[in-house]
Amino acid sequence: MKKILQRYEIVFFFLLTYLLSWWAVPVMNGALIPQGPMFAAMIVVSLTMGRSGWREYGKRLTNWRAGWWYLIGPSIIIGYTGIAFAINLWAGATLAEMPHVLSLGVIVQLLLVGGQWEEPGWTGYALPKLEERFANRPNGALIAMLVLGVFRALWHLPLFLFGKIYWFDIFVFSFAF
Repeated sequence: MKKILQRYEIVFFFLLTYLLSWWAVPVMNGALIPQGPMFAAMIVVSLTMGRSGWREYGKRLTNWRAGWWYLIGPSIIIGYTGIAFAINLWAGATLAEMPHVLSLGVIVQLLLVGGQWEEPGWTGYALPKLEERFANRPNGALIAMLVLGVFRALWHLPLFLFGKIYWFDIFVFSFAF
């Protein structure tokens, strides 16, 4: 069984990701379990590589090569949201209540069940495995990213079908991420 899992580990990862994430779709009115890709990666690493796989996976997750971009990226989002908020107030809007974005409950929810829990599965596990698989082909890294983009975009499909996100969120943003 271990040999079969090792041979088809990326296929097993994608199947497990969809299973772990989509089981709640009918129950939770279209909501996905965002930790599904991470849990799938953890299970596949455990079953196929054991402790040595955990060390390798852990190194991948903690190797922060982007430097200051980890601060610049969120700062850009906070900046344009703040500017839009200020323009809205300047144009005559009134603040009826404290914006929900600033509440402690929303911050805790984002930290515990936000979409960032997808990343250890998609880019921490699947992307390096796909890059490894397509390494000896011309444009192998590009092919790996495109394959991952398709699976990642399809993963968000229930959110579109239940009206939680727009079509371009799947086919533009999800694919691009």
